[in-house]
Amino acid sequence: MNIEKTVCYQYLDTNLVINSESVSAVDKIGQFLSPYFESIQESNGSADFVINLYDGGYPGAIPWIEKGTPCFIRKSAKPFFTRPAFQFTHNGCHAVKSKKSGAIFLFYDNKVDIFRGTSDDAFMDVVELIRDTVFKQQKNDQVLILHSTVVSKAGQATLIIGKKGAGKSTLALDLVLNHGFQFVSGDKAFVTKDKGHLVVSGWPDYPHLGVGTFQGQPELANLLEFDVNQYADSQEKVAINPMRFKKVIPHGAQVHRLPICQLVFPQVACAAEGGEVRTQSCLDLLRENIEEPFGAKAQWNPSVIASAADVSDLLEGLDQINAVDVRGRSTSAYIGLLNGGECHHENA
Repeated sequence: MNIEKTVCYQYLDTNLVINSESVSAVDKIGQFLSPYFESIQESNGSADFVINLYDGGYPGAIPWIEKGTPCFIRKSAKPFFTRPAFQFTHNGCHAVKSKKSGAIFLFYDNKVDIFRGTSDDAFMDVVELIRDTVFKQQKNDQVLILHSTVVSKAGQATLIIGKKGAGKSTLALDLVLNHGFQFVSGDKAFVTKDKGHLVVSGWPDYPHLGVGTFQGQPELANLLEFDVNQYADSQEKVAINPMRFKKVIPHGAQVHRLPICQLVFPQVACAAEGGEVRTQSCLDLLRENIEEPFGAKAQWNPSVIASAADVSDLLEGLDQINAVDVRGRSTSAYIGLLNGGECHHENA
């Protein structure tokens, strides 16, 4: 391998090393992962995962590659994010070929060789491998991962939790553009403890926003150069260039281990606008929104094997934090409930 650049990244307690034959390819990956994956000094052999990124196609023939078992590097309701592939066994190792980019992945325990071919589209396949591997590692490390948008203010994090379509992004971007909050994470919250207190870390992702979000926030559409008139369905989700999103949307300087101040459960489509402090337990809602990286759709990547994880103490701790239910798109109806940094409950 003709290594042109080696980079070492850390996400919480997971270390990743990328050896690349192309400087531009690994730099592009780094731009996407930043600032969530922190660049560190060489890991001195302690890397949890190593990627060797080859600048070209696989040098030998792989017979019957197109007859492998169909799988997905990523499966989504949106064609843009869906990455179909084949998986098969080659020379005793697990191998995957992306149907979109033609990139070939050869897995060896905690190392993977990637032959990215000549397609720039292989970038997304490599990013998905990194995200999937680290996601699984964090799950095994007893991290609670929630389907949640995260914003911050005054050094404190607000978790906006809910299923797809609940209005997490709509509310988060309203708070960022109009109420002095900063963006931290798009659709995942990694909850851990630091010195006994609950903290949250953000996660790199392709921003994907509903057309209705843009319709209700013309300023956002202008910032992201989005033409609302091209879409008839307000429920449709569209992918946004992540570099432009980072550039024009105010992001928090701190994206790791932010103290958690409050939880918000939105229902922006509700006609009756308003909000109230939640007095009953939110454990059931929290459990409904736990992200699970292991399963049938994740079998393409065998780098991390599932181990027992107990996040009950994290769930119980979150249940003690100030929680708010909000309805409707008008934040003026409930902005007074969103404390923006004044913690009302001690993190357990």
